[in-house]
Amino acid sequence: MKKLILFATAFLLTISLIYAQAPIEKKGKIIQPDPSATVVKGDTKTPPVKLPKGFTSVKGYVVNLLSAVTNKNAPNLSKDEAKAMFDRGELLAFRAKNKVYIVVYADGINTSKKLAEKAGSEFTLVGRVRTSGGITVLIVDEI
Repeated sequence: MKKLILFATAFLLTISLIYAQAPIEKKGKIIQPDPSATVVKGDTKTPPVKLPKGFTSVKGYVVNLLSAVTNKNAPNLSKDEAKAMFDRGELLAFRAKNKVYIVVYADGINTSKKLAEKAGSEFTLVGRVRTSGGITVLIVDEI
């Protein structure tokens, strides 16, 4: 009995694999799959990624938190400046469209070290934004 069930399963699997690779018939005509049809040449845009509910994507630069709070025109930090500030124990923040975010991981750990590594150019962070008492926090899973 076990051999019969095993044989029937193997037969059905083989038939389904053969059928999946067969050309498609449409109104009496056989349509062969075109391997070049899946490649779109010249299209460099990536499709927009739909974020889960409650998540936000922000694009910006690394700034010194104290400078950004005291001076609205605080400069964006280069990688060397950010690393030096992190080594001194200063907090780094993320500025996007004149809004300053304190960036933390979901477990509450500060992300200044990772921000220092990404400083010097514009990049995007994805996370949940929480605001309380005028402080805006961006909670991320990874940088």
